[in-house]
Amino acid sequence: MTREAMSLNAIKQRLLRNDRAAAKRVQRFQNHNDRPFRRVNAAGAVLDQKVFDSVDFTTTLAKHHPNIKNLRLLIIRGTSMMDLVRTLYDRAANEA
Repeated sequence: MTREAMSLNAIKQRLLRNDRAAAKRVQRFQNHNDRPFRRVNAAGAVLDQKVFDSVDFTTTLAKHHPNIKNLRLLIIRGTSMMDLVRTLYDRAANEA
């Protein structure tokens, strides 16, 4: 199995706006029966330790997600994480 080509999907989504015929040509490469792939859905969070401690993640419900078997959650936690986030945003803004 291979992973789903997200860039191919993005191209198809752009083509759907203006050129449906071209989108159909791209879509044929996404036929799961012809080219099997595994879709993994994920979410991520960067949390300050205080926020992390105040949330009970065990109560998070995902049982109705259509891809529950391949669903992931990544949480990065630590002290002063907001300082890190602000620094990263500042660097990104100043390099543009």
